[in-house]
Parts: sequence; structure tokens; C-alpha cells
Amino acid sequence: MKNIKEIIRNLQLKKYDLMYKKGINSGKIKEIGEETYKEMTGTYFYGFPAAFFIKYLKESGYDGKCYDYALLVTLAIPGTTRCIGKNIELACLYGEESSTHAWVEKDGKVYDFAAGKKGLIFDKDYYYEIEVLPKKVHKTPRQSLLELSPILIPDTKKAPYEVGGEKRLEFLLLATTMKPTIDSLGNEELKAEFYHILETMNYTPQGSIQYTLKPSRTCKKASFLV
Repeated sequence: MKNIKEIIRNLQLKKYDLMYKKGINSGKIKEIGEETYKEMTGTYFYGFPAAFFIKYLKESGYDGKCYDYALLVTLAIPGTTRCIGKNIELACLYGEESSTHAWVEKDGKVYDFAAGKKGLIFDKDYYYEIEVLPKKVHKTPRQSLLELSPILIPDTKKAPYEVGGEKRLEFLLLATTMKPTIDSLGNEELKAEFYHILETMNYTPQGSIQYTLKPSRTCKKASFLV
């Protein structure tokens, strides 16, 4: 026989599912599309347009990394704020102590790139109603993140990553790493965009770098972003 905690948990999940479907039907929840990526125009990570970089992560199965997506999107889109709080669905599934989640806010909208296949946009009030536990939400504006994130700094120019640029090596390393995954994904649109970027950046197999990544003896666990 189910105990009372399990019954409450199942009821909460059913309520969440109903509210989620209601949000989609009412237009309060939408899939992230090209309009959002256009807001990233003119921003680059390691020589790649920020929009392509994030699309690549989503398409390659880089799921469950809400902190990374929230950081990247906030750095890529002016006027945004990164938010960290407790998520209702995660609390139902794994307990409140394991429910910390990160998302991005701008102009009354919430961008949750860790949700769904392509990420989702919510009306902010609706997002807080169905997704956020009534706890303190820690908010960091984009400018503060730029000052706090010396490792990952978005560029507004790609010249440093072009031939002869001081950051060319970073572009070559990332392009060489991404290429096998892009070729194996089966997404022809993403693949065409990738090879167009390589062409504009004068990347050639002969000019790429052959390298081997060796794990650090002192680091037992790797993360995409520090």
C-alpha cells in the first residue's frame, strides 16, 4: 500500500503535467526557435557564433546541464539575468535537496534551455507558478557574470580566432573536437552550418591540429564549465 508521501508526490506530478499541457495550449510555454538565437547575433564563443555553439550542445545530447546553459545564454544575450532556485518537478522526483535548477530571465520571459529537445520559453509568472518552489531565487545580471567569469568570456569580434589571430589555437582545438560529432549526428542543417563556419574561418584538414587530451592525475571528475 502506498504511503501518504508517495500519494502526495504522485498528485503533485499529475498537477504539474496538467499545468504544463495547459501552458502549451495557451501559448504561455513555447519551444525556443530562431528568434531567440537571433538575439545572440554578434556574440562568439571560441570563434563560433554563440547561437551555433548552444545549438550544437543541445543537438549532441548535452542534457541536464542547466547551469551551463544558463551561463552561456546569459553571456550571449544582452539584458538577461541568470537565476538559480528550487524546481517543483525535480523536488517531486528527487527531493527538495536535489531540486536546484538554473534558468534565464529577460523582459517577462524565462528561457529554460535544459527543458525539452530545443529548450522552452515561458511567461515568467507562469514559470514561477508551475516550476519554482517558493524559496529564495538567486539572480545574477549579465554584467555581473561578465565580471565573475574570466574563463568563459564572450567575444563581439571573431578576428582573434581567424588565421593569424592570437586565439586561433582555441578555435582550431574546438573545431577539431566538434567535427566527428557533427558528422555523426545526422542533422544536415546543423552540419551545413558547421562547415560554412569552417569555410569562412579558413579551416582545412591540413591546417587543423592533431592532439591528444590526457586526463589530469589530480582531477577525477571533469566538467564542461568551471
